[in-house]
Amino acid sequence: MCSRSAVLRATVILLCSFYALGGEPENAAIQTFTFEHQGSTIKATAYRGQDGHWVPHGTWISTLEGKRNGYREYAHGKLNGRVETYYMDYKGPQLSTVATYKMGVRDGEFREAASEYTPEVVGHYAHGLKDGTWRVRSVKGAPLGQYEMKVGTGTEKEIDLDGSVLSEAEIKDGFRHGEYKEWFEGNLRVEGSYFAMPESGYSVKDGRWIFRGFKPEGPQALIADITYAKGVPITGSGMVRLQRDPNHKTFSTAQQVVMKFTDGIMSLGDNPIQAFNGLFRMMGGAMTGNLEIRDGRPLNGQFDESTFKDGKVVGGWQRDGGASDYGIEILNQHVKD
Repeated sequence: MCSRSAVLRATVILLCSFYALGGEPENAAIQTFTFEHQGSTIKATAYRGQDGHWVPHGTWISTLEGKRNGYREYAHGKLNGRVETYYMDYKGPQLSTVATYKMGVRDGEFREAASEYTPEVVGHYAHGLKDGTWRVRSVKGAPLGQYEMKVGTGTEKEIDLDGSVLSEAEIKDGFRHGEYKEWFEGNLRVEGSYFAMPESGYSVKDGRWIFRGFKPEGPQALIADITYAKGVPITGSGMVRLQRDPNHKTFSTAQQVVMKFTDGIMSLGDNPIQAFNGLFRMMGGAMTGNLEIRDGRPLNGQFDESTFKDGKVVGGWQRDGGASDYGIEILNQHVKD
């Protein structure tokens, strides 16, 4: 007889089927579970691995108040097949993307659904990299533009609903590497370049970056002009709203100041170069993030797109890694014997 497992608010159907062929797990019973997770109802299939943990295998469907808000196909704990992601708006769950995976890696057709504010994007992945022609279409299917990628290399474009180009980024092997530009209402707002560090899994800003305001003229025309050396700000200046750790009296409330960089050392306003220390929160402008500063240099935390640890850059811009997958963690969190 098949045994029934106890599941948090779950029903379990023991299929009592044992497979040895067709890619199915050997000597493992595929079970179907229904449980609640963060307000959604998930119906999932899995089998118990040799280590005793449940392994996602088969179809997972998530619903919220009767409407689908997630769909995934698994094979032996990895995304394999069709994967749908959703976002929430005032109407409820809305389809965001449809992708094809092969053992945890995007490989096949990809579609980003059109919305009230964004166009439809259709293309193809090959072994986790954009490949071939990527087309952008309006809500009604009219062509707005396209760009070409060859196994993760080319010039990637973000195109608006009116057909205008919002950004262009040179990509090499899936990472930003080379020139990057952004436009707003036809005006060039941001320009700079990236340096790819594929061995570390990210790209960093490198060389001169210019950040402009939303208006091409006036006092807000230039927000920042900073030169980076592989993610580290070296020279230049930029406007930022700065708030110091609330445990300190200085900058207890956000103030707009000019942050300057000279040989990698930060200073504030028009004062002479001086080292400052503490935990700061930067908001708006060209620089954002929570950053701990020691002797005027980044120590730990976030500055713009760079992540620092012990004074060294350990993170930067990361390419789209596909759907975040917590299937094993979620399953074993809710399914207990």
